Amino acid sequence: MKTTSSNDERHNTDLAHFLIHTGAKKVGNNRYVLENKHEIIHTSHEQAKEELIDYLYNHFEITDRTLLITNSDNG
Repeated sequence: MKTTSSNDERHNTDLAHFLIHTGAKKVGNNRYVLENKHEIIHTSHEQAKEELIDYLYNHFEITDRTLLITNSDNG
């Protein structure tokens, strides 16, 4: 993401982005919408991970039989 500081210097800002959902629902011929979608975006990767873990443990019952599917864009 390109950002500008107060002295008008342009620089890149890395963002940590996590997207949690419980599935996808078909709403059209080739169109789907994510169910129970929640996004976490933060400039600190560590802070984003903490928020992710808090969200998962506070909104889902995770057991040894829970299936979590993850994906990455090579980040």
